[in-house]
Amino acid sequence: MIEKDRTQNIIIASMIIIAAISGITLASNATYYSGSYMIINNLNIQLTNLQILNYNGSGTPVIRMSFSVQAPTVLAGRAYLNYLRATVYLNGESFSYTEFRTQIPEDKQVLTSGYSELFNISASINDPNDQAIIANATMTGQWTFHILLTYFYNVFDRSRDAVNILAFDWDKGP
Repeated sequence: MIEKDRTQNIIIASMIIIAAISGITLASNATYYSGSYMIINNLNIQLTNLQILNYNGSGTPVIRMSFSVQAPTVLAGRAYLNYLRATVYLNGESFSYTEFRTQIPEDKQVLTSGYSELFNISASINDPNDQAIIANATMTGQWTFHILLTYFYNVFDRSRDAVNILAFDWDKGP
């Protein structure tokens, strides 16, 4: 026991202030970390458009896909979207020799509460095997796409990317 009441009261008041600051810091950190994971776990990515250009022999065919990316509203948190890659199937056949990918620009990589962007992935179909897939679809008139979108992200400035894969179907012609 401390002999002087004033000294004892100062110590008790100091401990209460330190405990309050620690509690606020802990709650703030918990909100930030949980918000960061909520952003990634509830990220809304939608295929909003798919276009096939030059599919009728007027030039090199191009497939262009547009993806809407929206983050939920959270109190705090941040994650990073780095890269999008798509595997595209047309009428059950894979475009094996064409790469569909895009690097997210640095100024659009940070995912925060309410984030909303539109990204395009496009590729010219130069390989004859892949061009044959487009020619077959043109002849049959059937344009059923299945897209596997892989997005690469990280949370808390980690050096390695994590990935998620989403599947989309698009049953509209060019």
